[in-house]
Amino acid sequence: MPVILSGLMAKILIAILVSGATFSAPMVVDSAMGGTIGPGHLLYAVERLGETQKSWFMFDHASKAKYYIQLATERLEEMKNVTDNGETVKSLSEDYNSTVETALDEAKKANRTDVYDFVLSMLQKHQQVLSEVKDKVPEQAKGAIDNAMQESSKSRDVIENLEKSAP
Repeated sequence: MPVILSGLMAKILIAILVSGATFSAPMVVDSAMGGTIGPGHLLYAVERLGETQKSWFMFDHASKAKYYIQLATERLEEMKNVTDNGETVKSLSEDYNSTVETALDEAKKANRTDVYDFVLSMLQKHQQVLSEVKDKVPEQAKGAIDNAMQESSKSRDVIENLEKSAP
């Protein structure tokens, strides 16, 4: 005997299926493509949408801080792969800056030394990567890389100060 869902139950089921597909699709597609989805790829927007949606399901500030600093790392990896395209590097640099800022805000809210340590260690690695990227990008993108380096350095200073006063 077939099961007939009420209107509300059907809508809830559809919402769960759609959000689940949207949430996991970028990870599945990226894995299927061997992790090669980056700026300029047809599915890049879908991947970025999935990143945003994933953050919606994080309710712990520590998890969000770690997630956003990992996304900032991903933006750096994408920059490394498109060093010949100054406009894309500039755009990724802006994304990097806003993502680091969000990670910093979440780390402040978490107010935990383990989170500060994690974010700080990642930001230290970011400085090295940014320096390498700056050496390879066209002149028009060097200013954007300088801005990203300043944002990363400023954020490191803030984290170091927070760490001193953390419980």
